[in-house]
Amino acid sequence: MTLIQGFMQIPRTFRHLKRYREIIYILVKNGLGDLVGRTKVISLGFLRGKKSKDKLKRVRVKQLTIFERIRMAMEDLGPTFVKLGQILSNRPDILPLAFIIELEKLQKDVAPFPFDQANKILEEELKDKKNEFFLEIDPIPLASGSIAQVHKATLRTGEKVVVKIQRPGISKIIETDIEIMQFLAKLAQRKFPEFKTIDLLSIINEFKNTIKKEIDFNFEVSHIERFQNNFYNDSDIYVPKLYKNLCSKTLMVMEYIDGYTINELLAEKNHKINPITIAKKGANLILKQVFTFGFFHADPHPGNILILTDSRICFLDYGMTGSLPVKHREFLADIILGFVSRDSARIVRTLKKFSQADETIDMNNLELQVSELVDEFTFIPLNRIDSTQVLNKIISLLVEFKLNLPPAVFLLAKSLIIIEGVARKLDPEFNISEYVQPFAKDLLNEKIDPIKLIKKNYPKAIDLIHNLVEFPGIAFEISELIRDGKIKIGIEHKGLSPMIENNRKNSNTIALAIISASIFLTSGIIIAAKIPPFWNNLSIAGLAGFSLSGLISLIIIYKGRK
Repeated sequence: MTLIQGFMQIPRTFRHLKRYREIIYILVKNGLGDLVGRTKVISLGFLRGKKSKDKLKRVRVKQLTIFERIRMAMEDLGPTFVKLGQILSNRPDILPLAFIIELEKLQKDVAPFPFDQANKILEEELKDKKNEFFLEIDPIPLASGSIAQVHKATLRTGEKVVVKIQRPGISKIIETDIEIMQFLAKLAQRKFPEFKTIDLLSIINEFKNTIKKEIDFNFEVSHIERFQNNFYNDSDIYVPKLYKNLCSKTLMVMEYIDGYTINELLAEKNHKINPITIAKKGANLILKQVFTFGFFHADPHPGNILILTDSRICFLDYGMTGSLPVKHREFLADIILGFVSRDSARIVRTLKKFSQADETIDMNNLELQVSELVDEFTFIPLNRIDSTQVLNKIISLLVEFKLNLPPAVFLLAKSLIIIEGVARKLDPEFNISEYVQPFAKDLLNEKIDPIKLIKKNYPKAIDLIHNLVEFPGIAFEISELIRDGKIKIGIEHKGLSPMIENNRKNSNTIALAIISASIFLTSGIIIAAKIPPFWNNLSIAGLAGFSLSGLISLIIIYKGRK
């Protein structure tokens, strides 16, 4: 097969062919030429005439592991591949640990682009009104990443801000690279047996959705607004102010935050700020994000945390966040409390329930391994348990038994490991296990709280009552259609008498069940509405209704056993 035939699936533009050539060259330069050759589609002759200035590097990389070579190639391939590597570093469920460790080394800071380009983007986004808004902008960036760079600036109003400007042309680069990644993923699945069990194309498509959000700053703006709403009355956290009139898809302007980094706080030993207090606050804030709101900052490394002079904590860079629906939060709570109570059976049940485990999985073996893991920590005080070690071992079990969990769960595990590492810098005695347990208990208690259950299911109850009220009318309409011959029903009589008797009993049971459900729902509404008189702050009428509903339910159960 010729090279051109191999590229029939690719949009055949000069830009794409040029980028393919560049990718192949970088792969070969980083000691991955054998992978290119094994495709039997991409010819190394494609590089003919391209002189290498990196012969010494080619010799050196042969001494490195395959994972080291791939990581170095990703760095050379640019922002799209670096971002892919950074996201994959959060997926121990699909990649070996040695590869994860390498991918975690991918650099986040890259060389800045010239300020005149940044200035041009500002002018375009603000429709040539930049000078109406900005008094000055520092041409030297505060930070520079693969997607954007950040400059400090002063508004005409005197307010200090930071301006996040997207790299010029990055959207087109990413679009092209993703098309190439999709082609290479299909090629790898066909040509390399070791990739047959990994759905590479799904991984690339998932990455495509993630990176699309990251290059649209409107998503980060919405993340910040969500944090502001979640923590609007929390005195332990400060969420930066946004200047939404100056924000767009490629530009974001927010308040400049002056504070201490974790390292600065430790180095200066500021006596007004207690590092141990900051560790506690930070842990509680992350756990609130996870268990209370189900929306968390997924990259809480030391560079993304500032401590204000009044000891409030400010998180920076809201581009990477994670979302957990209630059922996934309950899953985590069950796992945590299973470890606290040393209940391996509970942990296995939870894993099976939430991981959509394959029927071929040896659950007895899984329970044995979970039991051994729990036993390791049985005689260790809770505040001495290494949570990072526990999380890593749980993840290893998930991978070993191919238990499928949402990517956000693995992202959260990594975030908790990071935050515990940051907290231990501030307080060597810190252990996140002490803080997680109360949050987990509160979440599961909410699950069985009758008042909250009523409030949660109130709309469904109203729909049910509405349907019950409507049912006689619907039944009458159906009977009219049957009488008029518009619906014809054929019945063959075979032992109809027993069936009629059974239907009579079932009808009575259904009627009782409807009455019981109606009393239960009405009682719940009475309690929620706080209708007097009260006993222990609960409506007596509502409690009486619950009792009557329970009695009818017992009668139904008794009759059902006869």
